[in-house]
Amino acid sequence: MTITFVCTGNTCRSPMAEAVARRLVDVHGLREHGNRVVVRSAGVAALPGSPASLGARRATAAADLRLDAHRSLRLTERLIAESDVIACMGRGHAAVALEMEGGAKVRLLRDEEGRELEVADPFGGRQEEYDRTFRELEVRVGGLLAGLFTEGFARPGKGASYVVLGNPVAHSLSPAIHNAAFRRAGRRAVYWARPTRSAECGTVLRAVALAGGGGNVTVPLKEEAVASLEIASRAVAATGACNTFWAEDGVVHGDNTDVEGFLGTWRGALEGLRLPAAPDVLVVGAGGAARAVLYALLNFGLAKRIDLWNRTSGRAQRLVEHFARVTPPDRLSGHRLRAVDSWEGAAPDVVVNATSVGIDGEGLPLDLHGLASPPRVLIDLVYGKETTPLVRKALALGISARDGREMLVRQAEASYRCWFGEDPPAGVMSAALPQTRH
Repeated sequence: MTITFVCTGNTCRSPMAEAVARRLVDVHGLREHGNRVVVRSAGVAALPGSPASLGARRATAAADLRLDAHRSLRLTERLIAESDVIACMGRGHAAVALEMEGGAKVRLLRDEEGRELEVADPFGGRQEEYDRTFRELEVRVGGLLAGLFTEGFARPGKGASYVVLGNPVAHSLSPAIHNAAFRRAGRRAVYWARPTRSAECGTVLRAVALAGGGGNVTVPLKEEAVASLEIASRAVAATGACNTFWAEDGVVHGDNTDVEGFLGTWRGALEGLRLPAAPDVLVVGAGGAARAVLYALLNFGLAKRIDLWNRTSGRAQRLVEHFARVTPPDRLSGHRLRAVDSWEGAAPDVVVNATSVGIDGEGLPLDLHGLASPPRVLIDLVYGKETTPLVRKALALGISARDGREMLVRQAEASYRCWFGEDPPAGVMSAALPQTRH
């Protein structure tokens, strides 16, 4: 199989896509066991022999990939004829390929929601634009190859696939931190973000696990993933949510490492502050993340009182009733977990946002000015390329606040232990996190 990535000058987007694909092909062993997979790139208006742009070289070098030897090719009818898949960065490129009789081979790289949208052209822009485009290409190229596996074009060899399943997932930093750990540990594995619809969650999860890989599950699929497990951890059974999966001896296992991730985040957030040993907590949200938060707060005696608010009050009440059933009475009685109709007028010591509001850099799950008094601590489980709106608001009010990056790393380290039975290389995941823009 031959895959050709196409952009305009073959100096930015398509060489970066080619570099990502080559790594994926190598770690999956697609050139072994009789497979023949060729990856290349070209430009519809390329000046043959031109090097990759400096921005593209820097962006790929940050991920231990090299474009120093790249020289541009111009897209020709011969290249089209020799290709099985022609993956285009934009509609104009696809139109040229179709004029060259590319036919059904031609496609646009799909985004995290499965849409065929153009990949932003960073040419002439700042380095951060190249970096952003490279991260987007990691997701899209990973999705392309994952799709080709399921379509029967290619079959993985010795390499193991690890994925994060959810929608949206383009913002996810999981590929960056896990791939950094895999490279440092010398593992023949690759981790990518796989946009996944609810209807296909179970099928994809089991296929990846039983093929020798594993992965994570994020919003909105954590609760749905539970049904695909054959052996669930105590945390999964108690929370009704799964964020980590793998297989052993043909049996699919699942855990909820969000619990461990939240525990570490909680301790770090409260360290050095003069708060009650068991403070009053307001938890906002009633999805998979909230389940992990409540499990940790209740079972480790972290809170005196827990108020749970969700936009749909019935869902919050059902979650309270769920934990009333699964939590030992001695751990529940002293915590007075209750669903509340409103957060307005509350005076918690700690606020935890367990919704996805703010994941796109917009919106607030609650108005901190509406509380009777500002909390001492705010933990926002959301994270993004920029500081979340809720964290920015909290910091402006003098509240000690942090976003979900620390929890991301801690749960990722715990996931790594589930997959491999050992700790990841120390500090690598934290170091691989891009800096947040304020």
